[in-house]
Amino acid sequence: MNYEKIVVKDNGDGKMFFWCSGCGCAHILQTGKRGQYANHIFNEDYYKPTFKLENSLMPFTIVIGKNHCAFTITNGIITYRPECTHHLAGHSTEMRERWDWGGIIFTKNDEGNFNYEIQK
Repeated sequence: MNYEKIVVKDNGDGKMFFWCSGCGCAHILQTGKRGQYANHIFNEDYYKPTFKLENSLMPFTIVIGKNHCAFTITNGIITYRPECTHHLAGHSTEMRERWDWGGIIFTKNDEGNFNYEIQK
């Protein structure tokens, strides 16, 4: 029996959601080429995910207001870069399963994909 917890949610169109313990909110990485967005490569492991930017070793960077979060994700471990503006800057932590994602509601459709709605 697998006791690991799913730490990444896929809404079915390539948007991968995960909980960021540093920022205290969900982040989204787009997998596959979608218009202007980068192609994030996902190892298809929902328990211990690895994400990489296609043709780059650069960390992911997310800016929310004045908050800056730069990180890499390898085998279910988020490594936060020192330039992050939160308390986990310069540290690594295991990804967490989280379903109450502050303003994002997930539902599962008949095909087993996650849909999301952002509450206002």
